Amino acid sequence: MGAVSHEISFYAIIVDAIDKQAQAFYQKFGFCPLSSTKQRLFLPLKSL
Repeated sequence: MGAVSHEISFYAIIVDAIDKQAQAFYQKFGFCPLSSTKQRLFLPLKSL
């Protein structure tokens, strides 16, 4: 199974904030709105 981890990659982490307070929490750590629904946020891989 260790070999699989070398073949799988990802671009970003995506979260759905449950409310405005959760949204502010994620944005504090660099998450950005993904779409017009501002509760879906993403953190690009280059941020990690």
